[in-house]
Amino acid sequence: EKGRHNPATHPKRAAEMEDIVKARELAHALFDLRGYKASEVCNYISGKSDFSRSTLACYMQMMDFHSLDIVTALRRLCARMTLTGDSYEVDRVVRGFAQRYHQQAVPECSMDAVYCLATAVLLLNTDLHSSKTGGDRMSLSQFQRNLTGMNDGADFPKNMLKAIYLDVRGRPLDVAGEHPSAKKQKARFTMKRGKPQEPLLLFDMADKLGEMKREAIVDRKELTSTGGVRRGRFARSWQRMHMMLLGAHLVFHEPKDQPFTEDEWTTNMTDAAIVRHGLAWEALDYTKHDLVFQLQLADGRSFLVRTRTEPEMKGWIDDINTVAALESAPPLPAPVSANSTGFQKPVLPTSRSNENIDDKVKRYRTQLRKLETDMGHHESVEPSSRKSQQEKQLWEVKMEYLRYETRRISLYLNILEKAIGAPLTLTSDEHGDRSHSPVFRFRRESTVDHDQFEYELNERISWV
Repeated sequence: EKGRHNPATHPKRAAEMEDIVKARELAHALFDLRGYKASEVCNYISGKSDFSRSTLACYMQMMDFHSLDIVTALRRLCARMTLTGDSYEVDRVVRGFAQRYHQQAVPECSMDAVYCLATAVLLLNTDLHSSKTGGDRMSLSQFQRNLTGMNDGADFPKNMLKAIYLDVRGRPLDVAGEHPSAKKQKARFTMKRGKPQEPLLLFDMADKLGEMKREAIVDRKELTSTGGVRRGRFARSWQRMHMMLLGAHLVFHEPKDQPFTEDEWTTNMTDAAIVRHGLAWEALDYTKHDLVFQLQLADGRSFLVRTRTEPEMKGWIDDINTVAALESAPPLPAPVSANSTGFQKPVLPTSRSNENIDDKVKRYRTQLRKLETDMGHHESVEPSSRKSQQEKQLWEVKMEYLRYETRRISLYLNILEKAIGAPLTLTSDEHGDRSHSPVFRFRRESTVDHDQFEYELNERISWV
C-alpha cells in the first residue's frame, strides 16, 4: 500500500516525473537555442498535449519581465522566438506569456486582461507593419475602441493605450523577422565569416547595448567551452585579440578588425560572452606568464587573459566583477530530476537584474548564509573510504560548487557594500572563532576606522 503512492515505484507517477524532467530539459535547450532555431521554438511549446504545456510553462519561467511594460516584454519574447504558426498555436504561447508577465510585472489588471492586451498589441503590429495587410492602417481611436471593456469589464487607461500605439507604430515587433527595421537592427550584431554564430544569441535585441567600459589588445587562452568541457590541446593555444567590455558583454575581435566607431563594436566579431554571474581573479597558480587573470563564466566557459601591465589587469578584474555584482539576476530553482543521487545546480539567468542595490545586498547576504549552512552540512556527510567511487565523486562535485559560489557571492557582496559605504567587519561566529572560514558575517557601523576597513577588505579580496 505504501509503495503504491511512491513516485519511484508507481509506474504512472514515475512516467509523469520523467516527462516533467524531459520537458524542463527541452525548455532549457529551446531557451538557449542549443540545437534549435528561433523559428522552431513555437512549434515545440504551442501544442495541446500535457508535455507541450509543461514545456511552455518551463520555458516561460526562464523569461524575466520584471518592471517591463507589456510592449518591451513582448519584444524580449520575440527576441528569442518567432511567433509564427496557426493562430491557435500562437494563442497558447501568448496565454503562457500573459501568465508569466502577470506574475512578474504585477500590472493593475487580471491575467485575462493582460492576455487580451497582448493579443491586441500583436494584432496592431500586424496591421501597421505587415506587407500583406491592404487598405487603411489601424488608427489610435480604432485600437482604443477594439479594447473597450477588455480590462475585466472596464476600459484600459487611454494614455497607456496611446503610449503602446505610438511605440508599436514607431518600432515594429519582430514577430517573424520579416520587417525591414528588424533586419537593420539585427545587422548590428554579426560574427566574422567562418566563426560560430551562437554568440549572437547573447545579445537581447529588445535591450540597448551597454556603454563601453574598457578595451585593450590582450592574449586569450580558452580553457573550457560551454558546459565546462575542457578544450583540446590545440584549442587551448594563446590567441591575440581585441577585447571590449560593453555593459555586461565581453566582445572579441581580431586585432586587424579592431572597431573604431560605435557602429563597429558588435560587427565582424570573433566571439562574445556575458559576464553576469561570472568571476575574474588573478591567476596566481599560472606560472608560465605574468599579468594573467582567469575569467569563469556562468555557462561553464573559462579563459586565461594576459594583459600588458598590472594596472590594466587589475582594471579588467575590477570592472568585470563590478558589472557581475550589479547585474546578476536571482538564480532560478534547479531543474527537477528523478535522479535522487545527482546534484543539480540552480539556473543562472542571463537577463539583467532589476533589483536596487540594497535589495541585491540583502539577497547576497541571504545566499551567503545559506551557502555557509549547506557547506557545513555537506562537510559533515563526507563519504567514508568504504563508500563507492561514484558517491565520492558526487560529494566532491557539490563541494567544489559550494566553495566556488561562496567565493563569488562573497566578492559580489564586498563590491556592493563598498559602493554604498557600508563597510564589512570580520566577526567571530557564535560557536567559536571562524575568521579562517571563507564566509564571514557582516554588520553595518555608523563610525569606522577606514584604514582597518581597507585592510580587512583587501585581505578578503586577496583570499577570494
